[in-house]
Amino acid sequence: MTNLSASNDRPDLGDPGSLFVEDQRFAVVPEWVIDAEISDGAFRLYSLLLGYGNSSGCRMPSRALLARRLHRSVDTVDRTMRELVAAGVVRVEHRHDGHQHLTNRYHV
Repeated sequence: MTNLSASNDRPDLGDPGSLFVEDQRFAVVPEWVIDAEISDGAFRLYSLLLGYGNSSGCRMPSRALLARRLHRSVDTVDRTMRELVAAGVVRVEHRHDGHQHLTNRYHV
């Protein structure tokens, strides 16, 4: 049985001084991106992109996946991505295999 705090319905975190570890992913955003002249939506998209890929700086999530994660349409993701590209925050590499379109590669 989990003890819940009556004030906020969160699990009891234990005694003071005890270690509590949550398995949550996070992204570290560079200061220059925080200061960039981009919209809040563009900042959220950039932050989301940071969670994909590896240390190479390349990310390849689909536009549909990004839209689902942001609770926005693919068209909105495309517009917001163009904003990030114009600001020099992201470079998009459109990938193809013959006539088949593959997921874009995003360089952050």
